[in-house]
Amino acid sequence: IPYEYTGVRTFESMRLLGKPVSVESVEEPTPLSSADQTRPRLDIIRERGSIRVGYLSNTLPYAFRNDKNRMVGFDMEMMHALGRDLGIKIELTRLKNRKLEPQMLTDGRIDIIVGGNTITPIRALGVAFSRSYTFNTAGFIVIDARRDEFASIDNIRAMKSLNLGMLDNAYYKKTAQKLFPNANLISIESPRKYFKGRYKNVDAFIYSAEAGSAWAMLYPGYSAVIPKGLKLRAPVAFVLPKGQLEYLQFINTWLELKKDSGYQQKVYNYWILGENPEAKKVRWSVMHNVLGW
Repeated sequence: IPYEYTGVRTFESMRLLGKPVSVESVEEPTPLSSADQTRPRLDIIRERGSIRVGYLSNTLPYAFRNDKNRMVGFDMEMMHALGRDLGIKIELTRLKNRKLEPQMLTDGRIDIIVGGNTITPIRALGVAFSRSYTFNTAGFIVIDARRDEFASIDNIRAMKSLNLGMLDNAYYKKTAQKLFPNANLISIESPRKYFKGRYKNVDAFIYSAEAGSAWAMLYPGYSAVIPKGLKLRAPVAFVLPKGQLEYLQFINTWLELKKDSGYQQKVYNYWILGENPEAKKVRWSVMHNVLGW
């Protein structure tokens, strides 16, 4: 059988693990001056006493608002840790258009972008990526009644008139078309629109199992399934401005320290595995309930 999400569907227990730093929401950040745009970004961040964090909507479980309207998630947990380590606060801005991210990073309106960003060659032409700190595991999001139909990759390849939804990502669309040559690929504008039933002609949504299972908690009529035989992972990283080598090296060094200290694994266990040492009951688990690990 396929691995599927069957956990508790609630976000009420989701909060930050460590002590949060000050967070300020900024709707329209101001670009740096022409002179400051040529300076090392890390110097600007430390002098200002804040890091400008950009995020896109619909990026569960990496960056999202919980039931108390607080930004939480895997990536936000890491940003609070970065703020504590540098003694700075977070200036948080929701990005309305991904196409603007290279310019916003370059001119200093944003210093870093979070939200489970997958690395692709085309995207790397306009931005810099930190080292990968986790992976998105490819899976299918389907209505519960059809989850058994997607039990294996062989079953899917045998289907006739198959419509598979995907986010508009040319790099991974090519991979999907090779894996499922029998399928017609349909662009999905956002996960939320899919879960709200806006794509009636789509049989299944190819999406991150980690993110998809989090969405399934909000829309319990759906399940995240990893078909037997499908083994595909996409590296996830923070998005940074190009040409800021010192800043990139610092973030990579900091990530390595967080990995070696065990903190990154602790965050992963909480937000992806669903482990909460303070809880009396086991929380939902992406990896255990979806991936079967």
